[in-house]
Amino acid sequence: MSPFTSKELFRMNGGQKIYIHLDGFSDVYSATAQEEEEWSREMIIEAISRLEAGEGDLDESVATDRLIFLNSPGISSSLLAALRNKTLRQEHPIAFQNMITELRDLLANRSRH
Repeated sequence: MSPFTSKELFRMNGGQKIYIHLDGFSDVYSATAQEEEEWSREMIIEAISRLEAGEGDLDESVATDRLIFLNSPGISSSLLAALRNKTLRQEHPIAFQNMITELRDLLANRSRH
């Protein structure tokens, strides 16, 4: 029996299922598409909160990478650039808040598909 649940494996690998299989856990990973979507949403919310608060357990670069990976179908090139801008919060607070709003909108639209 694996010491990890499917949810733990999904979260530990940032939602990138290929690594679950590469790490040898494909025999114990049994999540449904609905579960994966729920866990992705949880991780997106955590990453947005981390970026917005500017502090937390999740490293800011990890939060950014997760947002890019988990939101990739709807993410625009301008939002990608904003996410990768390390000084956006300090130098352009309005643009930063617009980015957070756009991320939340993407998350809301994601649930409609």
